[in-house]
Amino acid sequence: MAGWVEHALARVGRSGVALSVRMMAQDEMIRLNHSYRNKKMPTNVLSFPADGHDESGRVLLGDIAICVDVVIDEAREQGKPLPAHLAHMLMHGLLHLAGYDHVEDDDAALMESLETEMMIEAGFGKPYEAVASGPDEEGGR
Repeated sequence: MAGWVEHALARVGRSGVALSVRMMAQDEMIRLNHSYRNKKMPTNVLSFPADGHDESGRVLLGDIAICVDVVIDEAREQGKPLPAHLAHMLMHGLLHLAGYDHVEDDDAALMESLETEMMIEAGFGKPYEAVASGPDEEGGR
């Protein structure tokens, strides 16, 4: 996972920064999403930008919270390999920390384009295309 983070950070010109990634269960994500977005439901990833520097002087980029339960369910439903979907959620969260959002259609298109490029460069497929699962496969490849 560290390689995915380094790749994504370098891609958006944010190398040498500090951030945290926390994997959590659905109940914890529901509490976070309710506290910070007033939505009492789980979500796949939340990003919390930071301001300042760590003890070594690196810029604090922020925190990323990933709900493992939701990501597993989404990967299965979308027929995607779990590592690919997890990498996508991590890169999505990093883009939010780097200042990207998907509120407006143009911004969403830019963010999706960057995610797709970063995923392909990291050795994964296109994140917004589902992989067809065969009858003998469990949740994709």
